[in-house]
Amino acid sequence: MMLPAATCCRVRILSGVPRVLSRLQSSLWRSHRHARSRDTATRPGGTRRTGVAAMTVAGISFFKWLSETDEEKVEEQTPEQQIIWTLKRAKLNILQGRLEKAEELLHFAAHLAQNENHENALIYTYDLMANLAMQRGHFEQAEKLFKATMTLYLEHGTKQDDDAMIEMSLKIASIYASQKKHKMAVSGYEWCVQTAGEKVAKQNAHTLGSSPEEERDMLLNTQLLFGMCLDSYARYHISQGRWAKASTLYRQALDTCSAAQGDTHPQTVLLMSDLAATLDAQGLWEEAEELAQRAIDLARDTGHQHEAAMISNLAGILMHQGKYEHAKRLYLEALALSRKSGEPEVTLQAEGGLAELLQRTRNR
Repeated sequence: MMLPAATCCRVRILSGVPRVLSRLQSSLWRSHRHARSRDTATRPGGTRRTGVAAMTVAGISFFKWLSETDEEKVEEQTPEQQIIWTLKRAKLNILQGRLEKAEELLHFAAHLAQNENHENALIYTYDLMANLAMQRGHFEQAEKLFKATMTLYLEHGTKQDDDAMIEMSLKIASIYASQKKHKMAVSGYEWCVQTAGEKVAKQNAHTLGSSPEEERDMLLNTQLLFGMCLDSYARYHISQGRWAKASTLYRQALDTCSAAQGDTHPQTVLLMSDLAATLDAQGLWEEAEELAQRAIDLARDTGHQHEAAMISNLAGILMHQGKYEHAKRLYLEALALSRKSGEPEVTLQAEGGLAELLQRTRNR
């Protein structure tokens, strides 16, 4: 069975189910939710947090400098500078795939923050540790760290419906899903979707054109967070075989992303392809084909880096309708593109589609 083209969270919610473009949507959602980052988090009322949480955005030039600076310089730093230094080293190691080293550094950063009673630094460090544990598949540890981070946020005046709280709750829901704790997962997803949706509804009452730039960014971030919640919950329903519910959520996610970022944005295009896949699974082939074709057209026009996955999705839709020659051409195109761009999951999907197509034509 063909599956949507992309996923949202770092953890694979659909364990045991092959997916195309895994971990892609997470980076796309987050890269355009630029203002709602815990690097530049704000307190209720709009005042900006101070301390490490506001000073740990590392640029490429800093990473180069970091790798060339000797350890003696660390000893000359103030305690806060040492915390910042350690956190930056941890983030660099995460980017370079040295996850065990990154974990050691984060534990050391947490130790420094506790010794200095630096609460913002401790919150930020716990958040990084939770995400790293999730990335490594240490779900029980990640759950505990996310909950500890949320507790610290609440103790320091963060509201329960803050975007940071919703995003961490969404990750916990995905952890429950991966552990097959379905009642807890559904409860978590429902809370995230409802809470983010209510925030968007309230924010839509404002006139964005008259809002300050920072406020407009915050409103946009909440919209995109709402879309991410819908996307993640849709994929959970797919894992349970509830394609109709998934398609309803994907429609909402697509509308949200389109309104926030436009029809040509890479995230919007991916959601079109994902929605098409859920419609295909329900036998709604005409609408599925139309959406999948539109996604491919937009991908080609905008130079989308994951065009091959969308082509493979459309090939599957055509195959299910008995349009074998057209499907074969598209599978071969997807196969060539995926090999060229180094996308092994798409290559496997296209190869599997060609094998299924061959079997179908033999059985005619």
